[in-house]
Amino acid sequence: MITSVEASAGNGYDGHYLPSLIESDLSQRLNIDMCTADRGYDDTDDHFFLQTRGIRSAFHLNRYRTHKRDPNKQVWLELKAQPWYKYLVRGTSPV
Repeated sequence: MITSVEASAGNGYDGHYLPSLIESDLSQRLNIDMCTADRGYDDTDDHFFLQTRGIRSAFHLNRYRTHKRDPNKQVWLELKAQPWYKYLVRGTSPV
């Protein structure tokens, strides 16, 4: 369900809008446990922001997160393997 909208230019960085959108939802006492967004929001700061508020991130991940050659990609691979992540990102069954 879309709960907040903020218009921006199509060629700009979207990630800096996330905190204000989430804070707006939380101020309305919406019960938020997951957040999905396109790759424009796939920023480490945004993932951390959600994590500190107990909200699971289901952003479409940029390819570099899962195809890099270092151990830091494991956390992203584990995220992509979660049934709820697959459901939110791909629309497949959460089972």
